[in-house]
Amino acid sequence: GQPVLVKRTLDGLEGAVPDPLAFDRRIITVRDPRDVLVSTLLFRPLTKRALERVGEAEVEQFIAALEQKEADPASISVRELFELTETLGIGGPPYKQMMWDLTAQQGLMREQEFHPVRYERFIAGDLADLADYLGVAVTTVSNTESAMYGHIVRSKSSGAFRQWFRPDDLTYYNDLFRTHLTELGYPLDVELETGVRIDPAASSEYIRTH
Repeated sequence: GQPVLVKRTLDGLEGAVPDPLAFDRRIITVRDPRDVLVSTLLFRPLTKRALERVGEAEVEQFIAALEQKEADPASISVRELFELTETLGIGGPPYKQMMWDLTAQQGLMREQEFHPVRYERFIAGDLADLADYLGVAVTTVSNTESAMYGHIVRSKSSGAFRQWFRPDDLTYYNDLFRTHLTELGYPLDVELETGVRIDPAASSEYIRTH
């Protein structure tokens, strides 16, 4: 007779108890994978695994590449930045894991009728659709002051890939994620924001201060 709320990551759903189908409501967060790439690129040097593998010199070399990207976004591609993280030992490109996640995510949405909550709408505070699905009022709570999770908060925005991607990035990643982008309803034809300087506070300075 008590309400039960369970939060799981995709890789923790297999064999989960209770089974997701036991719940009246099932929610899944979806996000443009091209935007996920930018977040992954900037968060990867802060992971425990990366910090155990590399030293300060490698992190500084990566930060220097980010500063180059900030000053001249066309000078280095996102794909080249991922190649650099692999070379430095910070971690290889996340493409294979992302493809697994997207396939699993879309399978849940189709087979178990998970209700999608778009990250882009959620981060903008547009919660009307979620509240309607749940039948209760929904508000967001900031965790920026949390000792455990405060470092995760970076830009609190979406669509950064439009500033970060070069045309060759867009072509490459559109081809890589084409099926998933189409199924999730994200357009392949997007206008990149060329000539816009990337904010260091959400890039190199974010890594330095965290």
